[in-house]
Amino acid sequence: MLSGLAAFGILYAVQPVLPQIGAEFADSPSRASWAVAASTGGLAIAVIPAAAMALRWGRVVTLRALAGVVLAGVVVAGNSPGWLPCWWCRSC
Repeated sequence: MLSGLAAFGILYAVQPVLPQIGAEFADSPSRASWAVAASTGGLAIAVIPAAAMALRWGRVVTLRALAGVVLAGVVVAGNSPGWLPCWWCRSC
């Protein structure tokens, strides 16, 4: 239950700062909203493989591993020099 809450917290944490993201990358807030769309799409794509991993290695191991992947993506996206790396890291 709490892992689902954390996943959606990470997904939608950028919504309040979409205007700043757009300004930082010289883009509109509506185009910056692709950061949220990319994250949601990445989550939708990752559900099936994550479920298979959980069946094979257990839920706790899978959640810890995927939390590390998400953390790495957030750190890279936060330090990205341009829009495309930020978008790509948010979708992973």
